[in-house]
Amino acid sequence: MKKRTIIFIMFCLSMVQTYGQAWFKGEEIQQFSSISISMDPNSNLKSSNKNISIEYERSYEKFYARAEGRYVDHPDFSYMELIIGSGIHFSFFKENKDAFYVGLRAGAIHRKSKLYYTVGVGAGINYRLGEKFIVGVRTTMDNRTDLKIWNQPNKFVNSNYIKFGFVF
Repeated sequence: MKKRTIIFIMFCLSMVQTYGQAWFKGEEIQQFSSISISMDPNSNLKSSNKNISIEYERSYEKFYARAEGRYVDHPDFSYMELIIGSGIHFSFFKENKDAFYVGLRAGAIHRKSKLYYTVGVGAGINYRLGEKFIVGVRTTMDNRTDLKIWNQPNKFVNSNYIKFGFVF
């Protein structure tokens, strides 16, 4: 079942990428690329846990691709995540400074010297401040397999993030 889930998510991510390439017929219509830092305010402000990530996002006219590395300082076992994601995004206003997006995510969690997988969805809003800065909010729902450490079954976990970054 695990392999089928991973194969399904990877297939969906590749379909989004292929669809985006076919949509533009090989022309690169890049809106922007950004590097940003995001954090989970619930973990960072209400507890002593740290939940911080560095993200690279490349946004095109109708879709995006993202890679992120996250470190979470959990009281029992700290861990690292590497996540890739892809999906569609759109703007409601003519200035195109906002980007509403929704997409799929897949990745690996390194916790207690073992690798676990995670798959899920993410949605959010990015807003460009001028030409060089970006702020945003995002929510994710991931099926996490690393809960086996506590003899718990896989479950969906919701997380919320605030993001600050630079556009280039």
